[in-house]
Amino acid sequence: MEFDTEDYFNEDQRDVHVWCSRVDIDCMLKLVAVNVFYQWLAMIINLNRSSQFDTLVLVPCKDPRLLSRTNHRSFFSSPSVDQHLPQDSTALLNPGHYAPYKLSDDNLIPVSIELHKLLCSSKHEQRRGPLKPASSASPSPKNDSERRSNKTRKTVRCRDKRCVVTGEEALRRNRGYNFTGLEVAHIFPLAFTGDATAMAAMPHDVAEQLKDYKSADKPENAMLLRADVHKLFDNYQFGIWPTDGTLYRFERSGAPVIGRLPSDDVSQELAVLKAHGISSQFFIEHFRVCLSWHVRGHGRRRGADDLLEL
Repeated sequence: MEFDTEDYFNEDQRDVHVWCSRVDIDCMLKLVAVNVFYQWLAMIINLNRSSQFDTLVLVPCKDPRLLSRTNHRSFFSSPSVDQHLPQDSTALLNPGHYAPYKLSDDNLIPVSIELHKLLCSSKHEQRRGPLKPASSASPSPKNDSERRSNKTRKTVRCRDKRCVVTGEEALRRNRGYNFTGLEVAHIFPLAFTGDATAMAAMPHDVAEQLKDYKSADKPENAMLLRADVHKLFDNYQFGIWPTDGTLYRFERSGAPVIGRLPSDDVSQELAVLKAHGISSQFFIEHFRVCLSWHVRGHGRRRGADDLLEL
């Protein structure tokens, strides 16, 4: 594994260690199982190439950045085979640093992993008027010009009646609920519906549900969020892992509202959403984009071309 000695410009916020180190960086709110960790890993690297990754395992190691400050490159001595974490392990993944190895004939062989091509990119629309600087700090969908369904908005408001993340309820009054400050948030952005590269990144049955604007603008792809939380969700500063309904932040100071919540568990609200037909795959797709933006690339400085992606 090779690491640049140059300081990583975003090291204070995120790198490959952020989401598996709760103690040092205080970003992940709940430990995950090893097998779940591998599911996340599969979203950003290719685990399916039989010649290289069928037996990919992770092995605990020292922080490689500390070992490579002086010589630009760090080499790890071959660890014991019994140290590796099997992909089917249900044990909790302890905070720390891990290196990928290939398990072959009871030997551990260091590997360099192949990153998936990021299949969702920002669309910079040409428009009249003065140019505005594009931000490379976070992903954003293209501007959508189609009108959103008022029926979907009413259905989601009636169903949720509260921000499903913070639990803040819409105030009830004689003439009806006051939803000011609560917004209907789409899990998969309407602006990316029908986009060939975005559709290619998800299972076919899910892509079919999001093939056009009308198909995606439905209650099954939406939830009620407080306005500030909605912006953080659309900005991919946090994600919801649908298996247990747990919130995960991806930057140390990212999604500060989430860090102040009394609980990081939205499983009850998520159960209600699932009961109304929301596919877990919508949350998984949002989570995949979070991982792709914050974790892929081993937390190293991105080039100019990378900044244009997502």
